Amino acid sequence: RLVALLSLTAMTLLFVMPAAWVCVWFGWLPRAQLLPAVMSGEVVVLALIAVSVALFGRLYCLVVCPLGIAQDVARVPLKFLSLKGLPIIGWVRYAVLVVFVIGAVLGFTGLVAPYGIFGRFLTVGVMREGNPSVALVVWALALFTFVLVMAVFRARWWCNQVCPVGTFLGLFSRFAVFRPRIDGGKCSRCGLCARACDKGAIRVRDDRFVDIDHSKCVVCLKCLGSCRKEALKWR
Repeated sequence: RLVALLSLTAMTLLFVMPAAWVCVWFGWLPRAQLLPAVMSGEVVVLALIAVSVALFGRLYCLVVCPLGIAQDVARVPLKFLSLKGLPIIGWVRYAVLVVFVIGAVLGFTGLVAPYGIFGRFLTVGVMREGNPSVALVVWALALFTFVLVMAVFRARWWCNQVCPVGTFLGLFSRFAVFRPRIDGGKCSRCGLCARACDKGAIRVRDDRFVDIDHSKCVVCLKCLGSCRKEALKWR
């Protein structure tokens, strides 16, 4: 949580107060974002992200992505609110990913990219850099606000339903070396872990077994402390 908050604070400062000392200390952070790293050919950054996904799953989404962290921050003061019925339709995120990849090939990538949404909100919506049009300002503010509002009622809904970066990393995070695992012999199917996971990554199916969708898990580990049978471990 501390690393995530420091990352979000530093990224915000880069956009709203690009002083010399800020750029010196935190100027490398934009290059640590997945899409900018791909576009600029940052091989070392991409290798580090690949290693982190292989070992820990979507840790990148938890502590590096500013839009993801902003959703967690928005969720904290109103975490008692919940819309468990808010739909997470599996094929939608993959459809968005396909469209996003096609757009990237054609040179148009910024519409739903998490770094782009966060950056446009601050530079266009807040700072009004470059004298943007009213339509662009409204779009920047409305999209960012929509993402945060959805996060209040269903944490990381945008990450698990729309975000192409989250979907892409989720394709590989299900094979991570270290991840939450359930001991079927100890599990009582009480559903406490599913209720603790506000990302919707854990489901109890027909009271017979508990299923973890590691493609949606962002390694927040809120579920671990909920299990009274010690059936849920991160290993």
